[in-house]
Amino acid sequence: MALIREPPPGVQVDEDLVGQNLTQWIVHMEGAKGTLYEGERFQLQFKFSSKYPFDSPEVTFIGGNIPIHPHVYNDSV
Repeated sequence: MALIREPPPGVQVDEDLVGQNLTQWIVHMEGAKGTLYEGERFQLQFKFSSKYPFDSPEVTFIGGNIPIHPHVYNDSV
């Protein structure tokens, strides 16, 4: 809940969707200043399993702006 109440700069949690389903969140993020991604806006989907916090959430970039980065994989190919 701290992420919703006091998010870090450039991060916003879609509170309406969290209210409907606590296991799936949509998070809006701005690219960090001073980086290649500055000025960019991204959407990420977080899926929390019943084993959370012992298992990490599954995080997926969604929407039309998916960054090109060696650690971001495209499952649609």
